[in-house]
Amino acid sequence: MVLNLRGNHLSGTWPDEKGESCSLEVIDLHGNQIQGRLPRSLASCKSLRHLDVVMNKFVDVFPSWLGNLPYLWLLILRSNQFYGPLTMPGGNKNHSVANGFFSSLQIVDLARNRFNGALPSEFFNVLKSMIRPQMNPDNIDMGDYSDVADFHLPPAEVQVSTKQLYLTE
Repeated sequence: MVLNLRGNHLSGTWPDEKGESCSLEVIDLHGNQIQGRLPRSLASCKSLRHLDVVMNKFVDVFPSWLGNLPYLWLLILRSNQFYGPLTMPGGNKNHSVANGFFSSLQIVDLARNRFNGALPSEFFNVLKSMIRPQMNPDNIDMGDYSDVADFHLPPAEVQVSTKQLYLTE
């Protein structure tokens, strides 16, 4: 199931419904004005693979509680007001790894928020699905994203400057 509300200029808060089950696989709220915290009830969406909340007004800490979703491979929190340190549940990296913390996560975008503090090494150590043993640089598989509804990456930012320009004939 897909919930695609991209670019609708929706506002207000996202209700935190305490439902027992959630069958959503894709949630795309990119480009709205939704505010408040991410609903903790998202933790019951065991089939969730894709969460994109870019360019909203969410004010919350890093949602480490999403780390127990077994199929979540895309997490895009760009351009909100998430804040604080990037922490693991309970602050115990071994516990997180043992329980498959973010076990499928392959794409993470946390840019343009207000995260702070030290970047914990355990944050990278638990992202096992991003590690490919014996990767051959001549044969890099960029993956197949065809199963994701309307997948977009933000445009790259490039700065170009020149000191002198010489024209020759």
